[in-house]
Amino acid sequence: MNKNLSKNDISSSDRIIRMNEVVAKVRLAPSTIYELQTSTPPKFPKSFKIVEGGRAAGWLESEIDAWVEERSNERSASTNSKKSLSTSNTQKDTAAENKFGQGLTTPQFHTENESSANPSLHSGVAP
Repeated sequence: MNKNLSKNDISSSDRIIRMNEVVAKVRLAPSTIYELQTSTPPKFPKSFKIVEGGRAAGWLESEIDAWVEERSNERSASTNSKKSLSTSNTQKDTAAENKFGQGLTTPQFHTENESSANPSLHSGVAP
């Protein structure tokens, strides 16, 4: 690589980033990142060796950014489907109220103290 290249000459999306930057971007623990990238199918971009035979590994920043964008799009799609489902359930609830009538009340239950204070409650007939 030409030592005369400055940081401005390299596109930010083509940068190689190391684990500490990946963790800062995606807010996942390194162990979770490794687990996701080794799952079948991989659920996270795979790292690559920076130098063949070396230990240092990195990710292309553009791949990490794309992964974050996909998660964001999935969340947006999920939120939109939940809103749609919520609207559908509200319409079903309204239809059920119209079908079965409104103003129905639940049975009245009284505690033992209320029963002894009001002997008419012992008759077994609802008030």
